[in-house]
Amino acid sequence: MNFVQKALLATAIAGIAALGSAQAETVLKVGHSAQPTFHMHKAWLKFAELVNEGSKGEIKVEVYPADQMGSSLEQLEYTQEGTLDMSSEAMSLLSTWDKAFGVTEMPYVFTSRDQALTVLNKGSFGKFLTDKMADIGLKNLGVTENGFRQITNNVRSVTKPSDLKGLKIRTMQVDSHIIAYKQFGANPAPMAFGEVYSALQQGVVDGQDNPLSQIATSRFYEVQKFLTMANIVFSADVVVMNKAKFDSLSPEHQKLIEESMKKALAYQQEIIKAEEKDYISFFRKNGLTVDELTPEQVAVFKEEVEKVRPEMVKAVGQENWDTLNKAIAEYNASHK
Repeated sequence: MNFVQKALLATAIAGIAALGSAQAETVLKVGHSAQPTFHMHKAWLKFAELVNEGSKGEIKVEVYPADQMGSSLEQLEYTQEGTLDMSSEAMSLLSTWDKAFGVTEMPYVFTSRDQALTVLNKGSFGKFLTDKMADIGLKNLGVTENGFRQITNNVRSVTKPSDLKGLKIRTMQVDSHIIAYKQFGANPAPMAFGEVYSALQQGVVDGQDNPLSQIATSRFYEVQKFLTMANIVFSADVVVMNKAKFDSLSPEHQKLIEESMKKALAYQQEIIKAEEKDYISFFRKNGLTVDELTPEQVAVFKEEVEKVRPEMVKAVGQENWDTLNKAIAEYNASHK
């Protein structure tokens, strides 16, 4: 997007926000990529409600889902620049600025939701991420769940890595994802999230991977035949605010923003836990063949990943990998 387009976007956002915000002293503009039915969008609506109530109408939050304000990466760029005030996107996209953010998207690093969210939000690694975000002009308001990525495709059932041989699989623009799928024998095709549905529908790619909630709310099940529960990667989204904008708020409003987001993300977890138990049956009812892999089958995928782990570590940096591993070890020691 060029300078003129960015300027027009900023003007349009300001105009839209002003229409319904005559009484608000501060308007916060939020852009993200997920569909309105996705749990993070629902969390944003809860956040907007809490902030409006807590500020007695002094702060109004405008939420624009589904890439209305640009692609996933563009919305992070706009938040960094201040064209947007807030966003939530895949943390790995921040590796555009610092490769340290790519370390969390390495396959088979986290073994559970609790482990991942605890490590990413608390303790030494949580501070590590917060400091890194501050360095690029972003205020970290929380790392949240996108979910464990599962594989879908239109060609055949996939129960072992070799079943992926020759398949063209859409991936994120994340080095470790690309490296892993090449090791599996697939042909990875990095692509923006907003292009995935049409690419699947038109046969540009054979498959993709995403958490179940994204497969459902983005309706990928309409254009796919097979789903493999392989838990390839725990994908985390980061909730960020333009740091200068956050710093410009009063201490009371800063506290309100932080506390409201904590409550909104807790609300998101309630939604996730309520929805996830029904996804498998939903997909089967809609015609997908679902392969729920055994731990032994998942281990075969992990063994292939371990063969190329050094290449992944090189891409994200040994020091960043060591920092994450230390935090995971600390979590494991405290949860025996």
